[in-house]
Amino acid sequence: MNKIDFAVGIGGENGQGIASTGNILALILAQRGLHLNAYNAYQSIIRGGHTFLTIRAGDGPVRNMGDKIDVFIPLNQDTMDRHARAPFTTKRRSRPGKRRTVSNSAACR
Repeated sequence: MNKIDFAVGIGGENGQGIASTGNILALILAQRGLHLNAYNAYQSIIRGGHTFLTIRAGDGPVRNMGDKIDVFIPLNQDTMDRHARAPFTTKRRSRPGKRRTVSNSAACR
């Protein structure tokens, strides 16, 4: 069983940098030696359409996306409204415009 296994969900409008943020996060996790799987769900490629990127990482092979989100990063209110009822493993959620500093996470060890 993996010691490290978590999923990050990032959502917002097309054009807000979801893909860039996901690429940067994926590179950081890969450089830390974690295995990962990413899935980008988008409505359309037109600027303003809803996009939701899920990245799951672990210290062993990641063969599926799982069914829970551990870290939820909404970049707009629409994302909060669409995904507020999604299964989260924690009650901590970041709100649009609110900063939350995360330290001492498993990926940083």
